[in-house]
Amino acid sequence: MPPEGPALQPSGVTGASRRSHWWPRTRDGRRATIAFLLLFLLAQPPAVYLLANRIEPRILGMPFLYVYLLVLYCALIGTLLWARLRGV
Repeated sequence: MPPEGPALQPSGVTGASRRSHWWPRTRDGRRATIAFLLLFLLAQPPAVYLLANRIEPRILGMPFLYVYLLVLYCALIGTLLWARLRGV
């Protein structure tokens, strides 16, 4: 069993009250995480094949697939920027 002591714990943090850095701590953090994961899921192959695997119609001269991915990637970047501006 590894030794535990005050030197191994951050100041003022006990083992029971320690929270993981993997989980969002604020409501805005949870919103940003969920939005990012859902948008990212829509950009992955199963969703792309089902929703946007076509060339027609052309939008501003670009195939629909490219416009679909461009909008999703811009939304992903926007989500990251929103989270950064909110201080999440």
